[in-house]
Amino acid sequence: MTKNQPSRLVLADLLRADSLRKITAVDIAHFESVRKALNVRQEYKEEWPWGAAAQYLYRALIQALGCDEDEEKELLSLAKRKPGRKEERETARRILALREEGKSVPEIQRVLETEGKFRSKEAVASYLKPVENGATA
Repeated sequence: MTKNQPSRLVLADLLRADSLRKITAVDIAHFESVRKALNVRQEYKEEWPWGAAAQYLYRALIQALGCDEDEEKELLSLAKRKPGRKEERETARRILALREEGKSVPEIQRVLETEGKFRSKEAVASYLKPVENGATA
């Protein structure tokens, strides 16, 4: 990369103490490309499950937007789902509220089913274990 050529890692350049240069129109256009890639993944996160096909399409988008290899790696790592169980805080709150109303596990299960949330009796009971053992939610 030559001195006259803008760096693709503009943000890193700007954060370095030895690099005091003005942000150019090229830099702003590049930031917009990275922002577009992030927005696409965020917008389709729920409807577009991450897998080989999604990764291929997302990689093609990143390349079409003109991002370099380092940014491609970063964007792909941000887009990939993190391992572990999804938190279901709303479901937990609903189950705890139903328990406070005095409903049993099978009754809570039936209420959740009418709301379109299908959980086994064991799963419903697992939400209640910390509360019933004296811990707070």
